[in-house]
Amino acid sequence: MLRKNVEKGKSQYDDVPAIYSKLITSCYRRVNQLIDLEYEKCISEAKDKTVLDVACGDGRYTKMMLDKGARLVVGVDESEQMIRICRERMASKRLILRAADISRFDLADIKNSSGEPLSYDLIYTFAFWHYLPTSDIIRSTASNLSLRLTPESTLYALVLDSDYIPCWSNMLNVWSQRHDSMTLTDGGPIYWNYRYEGKWLFPQNILSYYWHNDSLKQLLEGAGLKEELTYNISDANEQTLNDDEFTTLRVWRISKYTKMRLTLS
Repeated sequence: MLRKNVEKGKSQYDDVPAIYSKLITSCYRRVNQLIDLEYEKCISEAKDKTVLDVACGDGRYTKMMLDKGARLVVGVDESEQMIRICRERMASKRLILRAADISRFDLADIKNSSGEPLSYDLIYTFAFWHYLPTSDIIRSTASNLSLRLTPESTLYALVLDSDYIPCWSNMLNVWSQRHDSMTLTDGGPIYWNYRYEGKWLFPQNILSYYWHNDSLKQLLEGAGLKEELTYNISDANEQTLNDDEFTTLRVWRISKYTKMRLTLS
């Protein structure tokens, strides 16, 4: 039986580093390669930019941002263990790391060399928004991020695609506790876990929250962000994947937002 609750004082993400090595060397290799390619397309814009990596995890993509020539990268993650791993993985004068819940953390506390709050040219929110449980938290978090974006700058999001939730495959399951109903409502709890050789990879199901694609778009646009582009990662890869790979990959959608320019009436 999988644990349904995370142990006190332990983040539900603390098991990710050990499990990730299984994902990238097992049957998930092809799926992860395709996700990495999509990330790299987004991160290619980081050269000479000031970048915020929200929910940076173990720093895999934070390092990619530095390698792409970002002027400065700020990585924030709620897991202290993940931040420790980031510090062990890389050291750079162009890197700032903080262990904090971004939905509560005041980004104005991170200053530039002049003592002023940092502003960002790019913000990456990969696999982040579906962990926020209420529309108020999403709205306030998006507003907090939008305030720190420079004019006409960009926020990228990798989100769960509501069109393909629930998801059932031999590689990934994403589901609601209400197994008798396929009806999901905004903010309702959903759980996910990877399967490998018939066993769950995570020792506990990862708790997330369902948000319809349109609802999340409206919340982010209400915070001053405009959706410029959105697509399902599987769109260009269907012909190269087997059924389980395709079902696993299509739960992810990339969206690009820009900060709306204020106009004077």
